[in-house]
Amino acid sequence: NGFSSDTKIITSEGVMPFKDFKDGDCVVIKGDTTWKDATVKYFGKAELVKIKVKRNESVREIETTLWHKWILSDIEGNKIDIALTAELEEGDLLKQTHDYNGTQSWEVVSVSDFPRIDDVWGLVEPEHSEFTLENGILTKGCPV
Repeated sequence: NGFSSDTKIITSEGVMPFKDFKDGDCVVIKGDTTWKDATVKYFGKAELVKIKVKRNESVREIETTLWHKWILSDIEGNKIDIALTAELEEGDLLKQTHDYNGTQSWEVVSVSDFPRIDDVWGLVEPEHSEFTLENGILTKGCPV
């Protein structure tokens, strides 16, 4: 349940990649509507796949584990479900933070079939287990 070290998250200090942190670092991260205290967690090496997402003309790739949890939304941006990376389907819409409501959601284009082994990072945020990626996608973290 995590991301590559290059994945960027929104913090109170700006947008930062996991590789700028050490395991156990405390950080203030962007939740859906408020800032939250969280702890950076290094999970070791694991298989990562690439999720390709698009919004309008922009295309991004996110490297994550097959077991990471995503918050799905409807066309209006309302939370409708939770799905693992392995369960994502083309056309699924990923939930955006409150700040991005009214903006077209990021749509899943594909999930790669060719995993690679690399360092896996995540955040432990005990209250809602949520944090925001650099592109405004609200995603799940670890509760403890």
